Amino acid sequence: MDNQPQEVESTLPDTPQDMDPQPTAENAPKGRPWFFMVLTLFALLAAASAIGGSYWLYMQMQALQQDNQSSGRQWQTALNNANDQISALSQQLQQQSTLAGKLQALEDQQQQTAQRINSLTQRDPNHWVLAETEYLIRLAGRKLWLERDPATSMALLKEADGRIESLQNPALLPLRKALASDISSVSSIKITDAAGTLYAIDEIINGLDKLPLNRTEAEPIAAEDQQQLTESIDDWRTNLAKSWQALIQEFITIRHRNTDLAPLLSPQQQWYLQQNVRNKLLQAQLALHRHDELNYRQSIAMARKWIYQYFSLSSEQTQAALEALDALQTLRIDPITIESFKADKLLQQFKEYGDLLGAESSAGETGQ
Repeated sequence: MDNQPQEVESTLPDTPQDMDPQPTAENAPKGRPWFFMVLTLFALLAAASAIGGSYWLYMQMQALQQDNQSSGRQWQTALNNANDQISALSQQLQQQSTLAGKLQALEDQQQQTAQRINSLTQRDPNHWVLAETEYLIRLAGRKLWLERDPATSMALLKEADGRIESLQNPALLPLRKALASDISSVSSIKITDAAGTLYAIDEIINGLDKLPLNRTEAEPIAAEDQQQLTESIDDWRTNLAKSWQALIQEFITIRHRNTDLAPLLSPQQQWYLQQNVRNKLLQAQLALHRHDELNYRQSIAMARKWIYQYFSLSSEQTQAALEALDALQTLRIDPITIESFKADKLLQQFKEYGDLLGAESSAGETGQ
């Protein structure tokens, strides 16, 4: 073998130029700066787009918020309007329910009226005569208890009895019997010409202005008192007595009475005296109207006492007034003790039961 060293082909570069040098700024590729610029531009565009998008999104949110607020106000207004409409509808419903209740009440009343009309049409035609009888009995009670007129009350009861008699119904005989009892009770109330008594009292009242007061006239002066004063000095005592007597007669009047009555009134008080007497006579008329015999007699007695004390007994007018008062004081007035009419109760029973006998039997059973 050939042990000589073989030449090794060197692979190293021969020169430094053949070596791959490191890139520098000067020998850097020309395409790299434009790439960075494009990236920067894209980054700026992306940032600007993000900022614009954010601003647009913010504006959209603001507009949406405003829309929501306006929508909320609109919804609130609509809700308020709806509440008002609901309140109005509820009020209308209440009114309708009230009207429905009134309508139902009117319908019930109409039905009751129709039933009453039907019951009236089915009744006996003589029912209208009974209604007139009931009216007459009630009017008689009003005349008796309110107006204190027994005569008119008795006449009305007799008229009611005549209406019952015209029916010719034997079932109404108990009613006629009750009417006869009521007529007898009213006729037993005695009063002597009440209207004439009232007119007599009116005449006395009208004549009070013509009654003279009981005044005592001054006594005539004696002949010696009417002598004139003398001019003699020796008659000074007589002249003094005459002067004193004349002074007394001019300023002082002495009246003498033989009775022990109350003092006379002054002439200026005559009007008050007449008014007091007139008041007592008016009270007597009121008591007569009320059938109050006690107050009537007391009023007449007091008026007579005042006329006798304070008016002239020598006058014909005074004597006539006293005689009239004496006659009026003896008037008899019976009090009204009737509280109700028997016929009225029986008539109500007949209207309720339709038969007096059935009503009496049912009342008897109830009592047992």
